[in-house]
Parts: sequence; C-alpha cells; structure tokens
Amino acid sequence: EKDRYEKDLDVHLARFANGVRLNFKPTTFEADTVSITVRVGTGKLTQPRDQPGLDYLAAYGFVRGGVVLHSNEELDALLSRHVLSVGFGIEPDACAFYVRCARRDLLLALQVVAAYLTDPAFRPSAMEESRASFGTLYNTFDTMPGGPISLHAERILANASRLIGPPEPDEAYARTFRELSLWLRPQFASGPIEMSIVGDATWAEASDATARTLGALGRREDPSRQSREARFSFAAPYRFPQMYPLNPTLRQTALAWYWPVPDLADVQQERRCRMLASVLAERLFVRLREELGATYTPAADFVQYDGWPSFSYFYLRADVPPAQGVKAAQVIRHEIARLVEHGIDPDLFVRVREPFLRDREKDLRNNGYWCHTVLRDAQLRPERLKAARNRTEDSAAIRREELEALARRYLKPGSEFRFVAEPGPTDSWAAKYMWDPQ
Repeated sequence: EKDRYEKDLDVHLARFANGVRLNFKPTTFEADTVSITVRVGTGKLTQPRDQPGLDYLAAYGFVRGGVVLHSNEELDALLSRHVLSVGFGIEPDACAFYVRCARRDLLLALQVVAAYLTDPAFRPSAMEESRASFGTLYNTFDTMPGGPISLHAERILANASRLIGPPEPDEAYARTFRELSLWLRPQFASGPIEMSIVGDATWAEASDATARTLGALGRREDPSRQSREARFSFAAPYRFPQMYPLNPTLRQTALAWYWPVPDLADVQQERRCRMLASVLAERLFVRLREELGATYTPAADFVQYDGWPSFSYFYLRADVPPAQGVKAAQVIRHEIARLVEHGIDPDLFVRVREPFLRDREKDLRNNGYWCHTVLRDAQLRPERLKAARNRTEDSAAIRREELEALARRYLKPGSEFRFVAEPGPTDSWAAKYMWDPQ
C-alpha cells in the first residue's frame, strides 16, 4: 500500500497492491455518517453502441438482481438492522456504487460492494421491477410539461447519438439482463477501481476496511493506460424550435433554450459558466415577472460531464400558461439578445454573486462535495485537488466582464436549440413560435 497525505486538505490518497485507489477525508459534517463512492471500469465509454438504454437498465435493475448467495430481498432483510444503503449507476467514464452508512457499518458496506463486484446475480425476477421503473420514468415524462423536452433534447444536441440522453421506450424495454451481464462482468472482474470515503471515520478504519475487501480483489487494470474520454459532435442548431404536443390536462407550456459549449477548457471556465447560468435565471425571473404580471421561476444551469469534454451546454427552461407561451418566448429571446449585446447590469451581477459564493462555501462543509466531486477520482484526475484548493479564491475573483465575454461567445442569437411543449396538436399552434433567430 502506498499512502500520500495532503495536509492542507486533510486528505489521504492510497494505492493498494492490486491497483485499487482509495481517497479519504475525515469530516464531522454529519455525525455517524460515511459517504462512499466506488468507481469501477469504463462505464458508458464502452457501452455497446447498438444497445441504447443499457445504462438505464443497470441503474434500475442491477442492485435489484442481488448477489449469488442472496436475492435483493434477502439482502434487505440481512441489512435491516444496519444503517446502510447502496445505489448503482453508470457514469460517462465509469460504473459507480453510491453508499451511505453508519461508521460502524463501514466494513460491511464495502463487503456488500465487493459481493456485487465478484458475485452479481442478474436474477431474471428483477427484470419485471426494472421494467416497472421504466414505466414510472416514461409516465413522468408524459405528465410534466417539460417531459418531452427532457426525453429528447440531449440526443438532439448530440447529433442523434443514442448513448446520450434517456432512451426511447422501445429501446429501454428491449434491453436484457444477459446484455447487462456481458457488459458489466468484464469491467467488474479487472476494471480500474478508484474510490472515495468521506465522513465520520478515521483513516485507520477506512484503509483497514478497504484492505479487507476491495483491496483484496484480483489485480485491477491501470486507468491511465485507457482512453478516458469520448468526443461527441453537436448538431447544427435548427432554424426553428422543436415542438411537442402535450396532454391538454397539463395546462402549461414548457419553453427551453440550449446553447452548446463544445470547448470547455478547465474548472475555472466551468465556474464562470455556472455563474453565468445563475445570471440567466435571475434576469429571466425578473423580466418574466414584469412582462407577464406573475411570478414564474425559470431554471437555468450549466451541464458538464466528466469523460465527455466536448459535450457541455447551457440550458434555460420555463413553464408558463399556454396563453402566455408566445409572449414568454419573446421575452426570453429579447433578454438573451440584450444580454449578449449590452452586457450584465452591475446590480444584477452583485445580486447573483453573493448567493453564488455562499453556496460554494457551503459545499466545503458537505460530505457529498468531497466524496462525489473532489475525491471520486482524484488520483486519475489530480486537477480535482487543485480545484478544491483554489475554489474559494477563484470563485470570488470572477468578474462581470468575464461572464459577458462568455455570453458573447456562447449565447449569440442563432447558436441555440429551442424547444416548445404545449397542450394540443402542433399544427394548431406551431406557427406562433416560427420566428427566425437570425
């Protein structure tokens, strides 16, 4: 075992003889609570191109399949007296277990993860529950104004790549546990493992529990010898919006704007993009309230995926009554153009900056931030430690002029993808939104 201690961050970085990498930070943010992330293999980087939805089946069905010695129901019964939860998902560049447990259950938690890695069962009986979860997912898409946009937008942005965004229903229901087993087993058997443990525990406890479980598995591949990135190309923006009909009972129109960022450089740029998204949300909140005479809360964010450096984007969404859909779209269009041309009002910048900085300070006192953002793969990506060190200083140094430059670069008219979902058939209202962004 090789151990390196980063004193200023109170972080241990260790590598075991079998190649497993452990990153640990003790905290007192949550009493008697430990958060764990275990990343293994290559995730969506190696998902078969002809099997869209396999990652969703993994998220919904893998844990339900249990392990060879115990079904999921038996595991639940065995663990009922312990404070321990295990989730599983597929990330762009790894499969990931997400665990929360009490301090006394740390060893048990890693034993459970090790059992899933070495003896997964893929029980056919879990398929019915998994498909029921798919049904719930698509029912949600059908009963939310923005549901069709959430279902289709990312795939449209990604030039119709079937590995990005939610699968279509027929794709999801076509997936099988046999396909899942063939994809996951090789990753589990020898794929790279990097894990983070953060919370109310000691380094001795974390390292000992790891040594007795994941650190005792067979030899793991070296992640530095694998390609850890996939490149996707954005489609050319459509001249007119993509439109989807909604059930009339929803009584809401959903509007969404997406702006590609194909060349995100580093975490410094990412921070400024996130703050610009906050500016968008605040500006549109004020303007929609002024123009429409009611309070509508648009959501704006910046999305970035590890492992997909060429697929980042801004988005803005707002739900309004159908009678005000066209007016709201016009307000959004006007305000984005005004922001690009005239910049950010100084008062608005100050109003956004202070809560933005407060939230980032709160992150530093949150187990989730350290476990799932900083330490999740800090040995594979050492820039994460640097980012944690300069997070406060660099965030406070963001200038209004930097955000304005980003707006001019990425939010210029004609660069966006627009989406509208509205009750009723599209042929009765589509022409209302057919204005030319140029």
